[in-house]
Amino acid sequence: MVRDLGNLDALGPEDRERLMEYLDVFGKPNAPKRERSVGVICYSETKHFGNKIPVDDGPLDKHEMHFSQLYANDYGRHHKNVTNQLAAQGVDANKCMLYLVAVPDVDKLRVEFYDSLGIAPALADVDLTVSEVDEDE
Repeated sequence: MVRDLGNLDALGPEDRERLMEYLDVFGKPNAPKRERSVGVICYSETKHFGNKIPVDDGPLDKHEMHFSQLYANDYGRHHKNVTNQLAAQGVDANKCMLYLVAVPDVDKLRVEFYDSLGIAPALADVDLTVSEVDEDE
């Protein structure tokens, strides 16, 4: 994955080879391994994207800061939901890195993403919903 998706061209040949050797888990069968999980959940966040502030001559990052504050205020809810979902699947949260990516409309993003790859998405066959934890649980 690193070789295919990483920007290793920025490294010199010797450094690139050292990095690839370090990352080669198959070539070192006796190397100590640590179990880790990494996940990305992309979801529709209509509430926060609907809470826009007016465009004016203020700071350039005004809108980014506004959204990030709204999103940060939801940390507790997201953390509780993710922790419960991981526990229900038997995943040790201490061995997991999870990234939540909020977008205005995940279905539209999915269609545009597949379109950019030249692939027709099979939306009817894909169920990527994440169940929310009831606030009373």
